[in-house]
Amino acid sequence: MLFSSLLPLVLLAVAAEGRRPRRAIALAPDRLPAIEPGFDFQGDIENGLKENLPFTKYRLEFFTEGEMPLDCKNGAEERNYSTSNIDVFKVFYEDCGQPWIMCRHKEADIDADEMATVFGEMPLGMREFVKHVMVVKPEGLPGAAALSAGDSIYISDTAYKHFIFAHEISHSIDSHQEVPGVTPAGQGGLSSTDTWREEYSKDSATTSPYAHTSWAEKIHHQYATYQTAFRDLITPRKKPACTARQPDSPLVHADTGRRVLPPPPAPAARPKFKVGTTATMGVGALGNQTCVLPHPPQPKVPVVGRRPRTAG
Repeated sequence: MLFSSLLPLVLLAVAAEGRRPRRAIALAPDRLPAIEPGFDFQGDIENGLKENLPFTKYRLEFFTEGEMPLDCKNGAEERNYSTSNIDVFKVFYEDCGQPWIMCRHKEADIDADEMATVFGEMPLGMREFVKHVMVVKPEGLPGAAALSAGDSIYISDTAYKHFIFAHEISHSIDSHQEVPGVTPAGQGGLSSTDTWREEYSKDSATTSPYAHTSWAEKIHHQYATYQTAFRDLITPRKKPACTARQPDSPLVHADTGRRVLPPPPAPAARPKFKVGTTATMGVGALGNQTCVLPHPPQPKVPVVGRRPRTAG
Protein backbone atom coordinates (compact mmCIF):
# COMPACT_ATOMS: atom_id res chain seq x y z
CA MET A 1 0.00 0.00 0.00
CA LEU A 2 1.43 3.37 -0.96
CA PHE A 3 2.16 5.85 1.78
CA SER A 4 -0.09 8.46 0.20
CA SER A 5 -3.06 6.25 1.03
CA LEU A 6 -1.86 5.43 4.54
CA LEU A 7 -1.84 8.82 6.23
CA PRO A 8 -5.39 9.64 5.11
CA LEU A 9 -6.60 6.42 6.70
CA VAL A 10 -4.75 6.97 9.93
CA LEU A 11 -6.37 10.38 10.11
CA LEU A 12 -9.63 8.44 10.08
CA ALA A 13 -10.56 10.28 6.91
CA VAL A 14 -11.63 8.60 3.71
CA ALA A 15 -13.75 9.63 0.77
CA ALA A 16 -17.09 7.85 0.55
CA GLU A 17 -17.11 4.75 -1.65
CA GLY A 18 -20.26 5.95 -3.33
CA ARG A 19 -21.88 9.36 -3.75
CA ARG A 20 -25.47 10.18 -2.99
CA PRO A 21 -27.32 13.01 -4.71
CA ARG A 22 -26.82 16.28 -2.86
CA ARG A 23 -29.32 16.69 -0.06
CA ALA A 24 -30.04 18.99 2.85
CA ILE A 25 -27.17 19.54 5.27
CA ALA A 26 -27.22 16.96 8.06
CA LEU A 27 -28.20 18.46 11.39
CA ALA A 28 -26.30 15.90 13.46
CA PRO A 29 -23.15 13.86 12.83
CA ASP A 30 -24.83 10.50 13.53
CA ARG A 31 -26.98 10.24 10.42
CA LEU A 32 -24.64 8.02 8.39
CA PRO A 33 -23.75 4.38 9.11
CA ALA A 34 -20.17 3.37 9.82
CA ILE A 35 -18.44 1.64 6.93
CA GLU A 36 -18.31 -2.17 7.06
CA PRO A 37 -15.94 -3.86 7.51
CA GLY A 38 -14.11 -1.32 9.60
CA PHE A 39 -10.49 -0.32 9.05
CA ASP A 40 -7.77 -2.21 10.94
CA PHE A 41 -6.07 0.76 12.60
CA GLN A 42 -4.14 -1.28 15.17
CA GLY A 43 -2.79 -3.63 12.51
CA ASP A 44 -2.60 -2.69 8.84
CA ILE A 45 -2.78 1.06 9.31
CA GLU A 46 -0.30 1.37 12.18
CA ASN A 47 2.14 -1.08 10.60
CA GLY A 48 1.98 0.74 7.29
CA LEU A 49 2.75 4.04 8.96
CA LYS A 50 5.70 2.60 10.89
CA GLU A 51 7.16 1.26 7.67
CA ASN A 52 6.65 4.39 5.58
CA LEU A 53 6.89 7.50 7.75
CA PRO A 54 10.45 8.90 7.62
CA PHE A 55 12.58 9.01 10.77
CA THR A 56 13.62 12.43 12.08
CA LYS A 57 16.97 12.66 13.88
CA TYR A 58 16.83 13.97 17.43
CA ARG A 59 18.73 14.32 20.69
CA LEU A 60 17.43 14.31 24.28
CA GLU A 61 18.20 16.64 27.16
CA PHE A 62 16.72 15.81 30.57
CA PHE A 63 15.68 18.37 33.18
CA THR A 64 17.48 17.98 36.50
CA GLU A 65 16.39 21.07 38.46
CA GLY A 66 12.82 20.10 39.38
CA GLU A 67 11.20 22.13 36.59
CA MET A 68 8.41 21.14 34.21
CA PRO A 69 5.86 22.72 31.87
CA LEU A 70 2.65 23.84 33.55
CA ASP A 71 0.63 21.50 31.31
CA CYS A 72 2.63 18.52 32.60
CA LYS A 73 2.27 19.60 36.22
CA ASN A 74 -1.49 19.98 35.78
CA GLY A 75 -1.66 16.64 33.98
CA ALA A 76 0.17 14.94 36.85
CA GLU A 77 -1.94 16.53 39.58
CA GLU A 78 -5.20 15.69 37.79
CA ARG A 79 -4.18 12.03 37.96
CA ASN A 80 -2.88 12.22 41.53
CA TYR A 81 0.70 11.65 40.39
CA SER A 82 3.54 13.00 42.46
CA THR A 83 5.58 15.34 40.30
CA SER A 84 8.68 13.54 41.57
CA ASN A 85 7.49 10.51 39.56
CA ILE A 86 7.53 12.44 36.28
CA ASP A 87 10.51 12.52 33.91
CA VAL A 88 10.81 15.77 31.97
CA PHE A 89 13.03 16.17 28.92
CA LYS A 90 13.58 18.23 25.80
CA VAL A 91 13.62 16.68 22.34
CA PHE A 92 15.67 18.56 19.75
CA TYR A 93 14.70 17.54 16.21
CA GLU A 94 16.90 18.33 13.25
CA ASP A 95 14.04 20.05 11.40
CA CYS A 96 13.15 22.57 14.11
CA GLY A 97 15.24 25.01 16.11
CA GLN A 98 12.87 24.93 19.10
CA PRO A 99 12.73 21.72 21.14
CA TRP A 100 9.57 19.99 22.35
CA ILE A 101 9.33 19.42 26.10
CA MET A 102 7.86 16.00 26.90
CA CYS A 103 6.91 14.28 30.15
CA ARG A 104 6.34 10.68 31.16
CA HIS A 105 5.40 8.75 34.26
CA LYS A 106 8.55 6.97 35.41
CA GLU A 107 6.71 3.64 35.49
CA ALA A 108 5.36 3.97 31.95
CA ASP A 109 6.30 1.22 29.51
CA ILE A 110 7.23 3.82 26.87
CA ASP A 111 10.68 5.35 27.32
CA ALA A 112 11.92 8.76 26.20
CA ASP A 113 13.54 7.43 23.03
CA GLU A 114 10.37 5.74 21.82
CA MET A 115 8.39 8.88 22.64
CA ALA A 116 10.77 11.01 20.58
CA THR A 117 10.94 8.54 17.70
CA VAL A 118 7.20 8.07 17.14
CA PHE A 119 6.34 11.74 17.56
CA GLY A 120 9.24 12.74 15.31
CA GLU A 121 7.89 10.55 12.51
CA MET A 122 4.74 12.65 12.30
CA PRO A 123 5.01 15.34 9.58
CA LEU A 124 6.53 18.58 10.86
CA GLY A 125 3.46 20.52 9.73
CA MET A 126 1.44 18.48 12.22
CA ARG A 127 3.97 18.43 15.06
CA GLU A 128 4.05 22.23 15.12
CA PHE A 129 0.50 22.27 16.51
CA VAL A 130 1.53 20.34 19.66
CA LYS A 131 2.86 22.07 22.78
CA HIS A 132 3.76 19.04 24.90
CA VAL A 133 3.38 15.25 24.95
CA MET A 134 2.80 13.46 28.25
CA VAL A 135 2.69 9.66 28.64
CA VAL A 136 0.53 8.40 31.51
CA LYS A 137 -0.51 5.02 32.85
CA PRO A 138 -3.70 3.56 31.31
CA GLU A 139 -5.73 4.23 34.46
CA GLY A 140 -4.88 7.90 34.04
CA LEU A 141 -7.14 8.04 30.97
CA PRO A 142 -10.18 5.92 31.89
CA GLY A 143 -12.14 4.99 28.79
CA ALA A 144 -9.74 6.73 26.41
CA ALA A 145 -6.46 6.07 24.64
CA ALA A 146 -5.45 9.73 24.52
CA LEU A 147 -6.82 13.23 24.74
CA SER A 148 -5.81 16.66 23.51
CA ALA A 149 -6.23 19.62 25.86
CA GLY A 150 -4.92 23.08 25.08
CA ASP A 151 -2.75 21.61 22.29
CA SER A 152 -0.94 19.26 24.70
CA ILE A 153 -1.47 15.53 24.17
CA TYR A 154 -1.91 13.13 27.09
CA ILE A 155 -1.55 9.55 25.92
CA SER A 156 -1.60 6.13 27.56
CA ASP A 157 1.57 4.07 27.40
CA THR A 158 -0.53 1.26 25.87
CA ALA A 159 -1.74 3.53 23.04
CA TYR A 160 1.45 5.26 21.91
CA LYS A 161 0.73 4.82 18.20
CA HIS A 162 1.13 6.91 15.07
CA PHE A 163 -2.57 6.78 14.21
CA ILE A 164 -3.51 7.96 17.72
CA PHE A 165 -1.20 10.95 17.37
CA ALA A 166 -2.62 11.76 13.95
CA HIS A 167 -6.13 11.79 15.37
CA GLU A 168 -5.33 13.99 18.38
CA ILE A 169 -3.16 16.44 16.43
CA SER A 170 -6.01 16.85 13.96
CA HIS A 171 -8.07 18.48 16.72
CA SER A 172 -5.44 21.21 17.08
CA ILE A 173 -5.13 21.66 13.33
CA ASP A 174 -8.89 22.04 13.08
CA SER A 175 -8.87 24.52 15.96
CA HIS A 176 -6.07 26.78 14.67
CA GLN A 177 -5.49 26.42 10.94
CA GLU A 178 -7.20 28.92 8.69
CA VAL A 179 -8.85 27.57 5.55
CA PRO A 180 -9.00 30.50 3.10
CA GLY A 181 -12.52 31.26 1.98
CA VAL A 182 -14.01 28.88 4.55
CA THR A 183 -12.97 29.95 8.06
CA PRO A 184 -12.53 33.54 9.32
CA ALA A 185 -9.17 35.12 8.50
CA GLY A 186 -6.49 33.89 10.89
CA GLN A 187 -8.81 31.36 12.55
CA GLY A 188 -9.49 27.65 12.38
CA GLY A 189 -12.73 25.78 12.92
CA LEU A 190 -13.30 23.91 9.66
CA SER A 191 -15.42 21.27 11.43
CA SER A 192 -17.95 23.89 12.56
CA THR A 193 -18.53 25.39 9.10
CA ASP A 194 -21.38 24.77 6.68
CA THR A 195 -18.78 23.86 4.05
CA TRP A 196 -17.66 20.88 6.10
CA ARG A 197 -21.20 19.74 6.79
CA GLU A 198 -22.17 20.11 3.16
CA GLU A 199 -19.31 17.83 2.16
CA TYR A 200 -20.28 15.36 4.86
CA SER A 201 -23.84 15.30 3.60
CA LYS A 202 -22.59 13.94 0.25
CA ASP A 203 -21.18 10.78 1.85
CA SER A 204 -22.96 7.47 2.18
CA ALA A 205 -21.00 6.28 5.21
CA THR A 206 -18.46 7.34 7.80
CA THR A 207 -15.24 5.51 8.61
CA SER A 208 -15.97 4.52 12.21
CA PRO A 209 -18.74 4.67 14.84
CA TYR A 210 -16.61 7.11 16.88
CA ALA A 211 -17.15 9.75 14.21
CA HIS A 212 -20.77 9.97 15.34
CA THR A 213 -19.87 11.65 18.62
CA SER A 214 -19.39 15.20 17.32
CA TRP A 215 -18.60 17.30 14.27
CA ALA A 216 -15.13 17.89 15.71
CA GLU A 217 -14.52 14.13 15.76
CA LYS A 218 -15.83 13.81 12.24
CA ILE A 219 -13.13 16.21 10.98
CA HIS A 220 -10.78 13.23 10.75
CA HIS A 221 -13.36 11.04 9.06
CA GLN A 222 -13.90 12.62 5.65
CA TYR A 223 -10.65 12.71 3.77
CA ALA A 224 -11.50 14.52 0.55
CA THR A 225 -12.20 17.82 2.32
CA TYR A 226 -9.51 17.27 4.95
CA GLN A 227 -6.79 16.75 2.35
CA THR A 228 -7.87 19.77 0.32
CA ALA A 229 -7.71 22.03 3.39
CA PHE A 230 -4.56 20.70 5.07
CA ARG A 231 -2.53 18.95 2.36
CA ASP A 232 0.79 20.69 3.04
CA LEU A 233 0.53 20.12 6.81
CA ILE A 234 -0.07 16.37 6.63
CA THR A 235 2.52 15.59 3.96
CA PRO A 236 5.91 14.34 5.26
CA ARG A 237 8.96 16.45 4.38
CA LYS A 238 6.73 19.13 2.84
CA LYS A 239 7.98 21.68 5.37
CA PRO A 240 11.77 22.01 5.67
CA ALA A 241 11.73 23.93 8.96
CA CYS A 242 9.48 25.21 11.76
CA THR A 243 7.46 28.32 11.02
CA ALA A 244 4.39 28.08 13.24
CA ARG A 245 5.20 26.32 16.52
CA GLN A 246 2.58 26.56 19.23
CA PRO A 247 4.17 28.26 22.27
CA ASP A 248 5.06 26.07 25.23
CA SER A 249 3.09 26.32 28.45
CA PRO A 250 5.01 28.24 31.15
CA LEU A 251 7.92 26.46 32.82
CA VAL A 252 7.22 26.09 36.55
CA HIS A 253 8.85 24.66 39.66
CA ALA A 254 7.42 21.16 40.08
CA ASP A 255 6.95 21.45 43.85
CA THR A 256 5.50 24.97 44.17
CA GLY A 257 4.06 25.64 40.73
CA ARG A 258 5.73 29.04 40.65
CA ARG A 259 6.97 30.17 37.29
CA VAL A 260 10.62 29.72 36.51
CA LEU A 261 12.05 33.15 35.91
CA PRO A 262 14.35 33.56 32.93
CA PRO A 263 18.01 34.20 33.82
CA PRO A 264 18.92 37.88 34.06
CA PRO A 265 20.62 39.29 31.00
CA ALA A 266 24.40 39.31 31.09
CA PRO A 267 25.86 42.74 31.93
CA ALA A 268 27.04 44.71 28.96
CA ALA A 269 30.79 44.60 28.47
CA ARG A 270 32.56 47.85 29.33
CA PRO A 271 34.55 49.44 26.52
CA LYS A 272 38.28 49.27 27.03
CA PHE A 273 40.58 52.20 26.23
CA LYS A 274 44.30 52.75 26.34
CA VAL A 275 45.64 56.03 27.68
CA GLY A 276 47.40 58.08 25.04
CA THR A 277 45.46 56.75 22.07
CA THR A 278 42.50 58.00 20.14
CA ALA A 279 39.43 55.85 20.64
CA THR A 280 35.87 55.99 19.37
CA MET A 281 33.21 54.99 21.89
CA GLY A 282 29.60 54.01 21.41
CA VAL A 283 26.96 56.66 21.73
CA GLY A 284 26.04 57.19 25.35
CA ALA A 285 29.06 55.43 26.80
CA LEU A 286 30.26 58.67 28.39
CA GLY A 287 27.42 60.89 27.27
CA ASN A 288 29.21 61.96 24.10
CA GLN A 289 29.89 60.70 20.62
CA THR A 290 33.68 60.41 20.77
CA CYS A 291 36.48 60.93 23.24
CA VAL A 292 40.07 61.79 22.29
CA LEU A 293 42.92 61.15 24.72
CA PRO A 294 45.20 62.86 25.55
CA HIS A 295 44.40 66.49 24.71
CA PRO A 296 46.58 67.90 21.92
CA PRO A 297 49.29 70.42 23.01
CA GLN A 298 47.97 73.97 23.27
CA PRO A 299 49.73 76.73 21.15
CA LYS A 300 51.63 79.48 23.05
CA VAL A 301 49.82 82.84 22.96
CA PRO A 302 52.09 85.98 23.08
CA VAL A 303 51.29 88.64 25.72
CA VAL A 304 50.08 91.78 23.90
CA GLY A 305 51.26 95.27 25.06
CA ARG A 306 54.43 94.27 26.83
CA ARG A 307 57.96 94.54 25.50
CA PRO A 308 59.98 91.40 26.00
CA ARG A 309 62.65 91.74 28.62
CA THR A 310 66.30 91.56 27.54
CA ALA A 311 69.27 90.48 29.56
CA GLY A 312 71.42 93.21 31.18
